[in-house]
Amino acid sequence: MQNDNNRSSLVDHYIKQFHPEIQERLIKIRQIIRETAPEAAETIAYQMPTYRLNGNLVHFAAFKNHIGFYPAPSGIDAFKKELARYKGAKGSIQFPHNKPLPYDLIRKIVDYRVIESSQAANPKPSEKSLTDEAVVKATGKGWDKWFTLLGQEKADKLTHKEIAKLLSEQHKVDGWWAQSIAVEYERHLGRRQVGQVKDGTFHTAVSKTILGNIDQAFELWLNAVREEKELNSIPLAEKPAISKSEKWRYWRVNLQNGSKVAITVGTKTAEKSTLTFSNEKLKSKDDINTWKVFWRDYITKL
Repeated sequence: MQNDNNRSSLVDHYIKQFHPEIQERLIKIRQIIRETAPEAAETIAYQMPTYRLNGNLVHFAAFKNHIGFYPAPSGIDAFKKELARYKGAKGSIQFPHNKPLPYDLIRKIVDYRVIESSQAANPKPSEKSLTDEAVVKATGKGWDKWFTLLGQEKADKLTHKEIAKLLSEQHKVDGWWAQSIAVEYERHLGRRQVGQVKDGTFHTAVSKTILGNIDQAFELWLNAVREEKELNSIPLAEKPAISKSEKWRYWRVNLQNGSKVAITVGTKTAEKSTLTFSNEKLKSKDDINTWKVFWRDYITKL
């Protein structure tokens, strides 16, 4: 079996066979992949540099007139709008030698594939939106006990509303927790995907702790977004709404594709605040990963 150094030397050899100008572009792509997916194994497969993380992550290769980039069909679909100006196929894209490489976009695609790979590697229980400890603390039972109990009561034959009502009326579970347990049970049954709400759309949220009090953090966000006409390449449908309470600061906007963005700023400590970036009314689970990549990039800029 080859060690990591031997595999990397194979990629070195692959790159050195091309013209210096092409080498420079290949080296940059390689650098982006290794920075964005540091845990991925590097090797040569299918006669091209290949990166593996819980399976194939991405590949790239040089040809006479272009560099081929292969992030799997999901990586292409998630960024099809940004990739529309390039030639490609179901799981590949061609970056012509006579045009600048979209390095930021390549980084986002690799980041998307890392998130997707991590999700594929984790079993379903780790995907629950609430921990077992949290549900025990609030209701006195963990997920396994609730799923067993609901199975005994044939809740798989009930609608979401009926499951929540059963939990509320017969087991005295508070309204919000009744809804949450009903959602997780439906996911357990395979009726819903993670991140999917009862109307069939998806939601996601990303949080970041930053230095500064609540007003300083909120002003940081307002300054960053003041001139924005779109988010994640989707135009804003209206002027953002801004509101405040004693403990929170809010920024909300609807996007032209029907989804919604909400930014919430709250106090974590006297010197730190938490920014939460939320998306609602997303059309698919793939949109969750795309927005996570976008927010990661945006947080770095902040």
